[in-house]
Formats: sequence, C-alpha cells, structure tokens
Amino acid sequence: DEQQAIVVLQNPYACGNGAERVVMHKMAYTDRVAKALAHFITHSVIPPREIHASHNHFSCAGLEAILNALAAHPKHPLRHPTNPKSCAVTNVRVERCPLA
Repeated sequence: DEQQAIVVLQNPYACGNGAERVVMHKMAYTDRVAKALAHFITHSVIPPREIHASHNHFSCAGLEAILNALAAHPKHPLRHPTNPKSCAVTNVRVERCPLA
C-alpha cells in the first residue's frame, strides 16, 4: 500500500547504502511515493542503478522530484570501481504514467 511504501522510503535506516534496483511498477502509486523515492535517493550513499516505476500515477512534478534527486546526487553517475573514466547513469522506467 502507498503509505507503507512512503514509510519505508523515508526511514533513514532504509536509505543506508541505497539499493541497486528499486522496483515499484504496477502499484498505482502517486506523487507522494515519487517524492518519498526522491528522499530515499537523496539520503542514500549510492544512487540506484535502476528504478522501475512504470504503470503508476506520477505527474510531471513527481517524476521531476525523482530526476532532480538523481541529478543532484554526488555519486551519480556511478563510476566503475576499476575504471574511473567509465560510468553508468541510472535507468529510470516510467512508461504508462500519465505525467499530467
């Protein structure tokens, strides 16, 4: 449920080192969860490599919060540990969100 997702994403212990993948597709989540996800990204040591959030009800403002959090994260894009010139940006999937 949406409120449980918000509680988990805003919990400082949940943020920790972050998560390699954040999968929350087909949950009918709204911008409240998008903003909680932005909070999670901001407070994670390492940003996720993938966010799968398609088939939700994010507006442009919700998606903007997520993307701004990624753009502002000091470790994004992620650098390869043995080749610092190589990096990877986070793959964000949000197809079938109304973005109204």
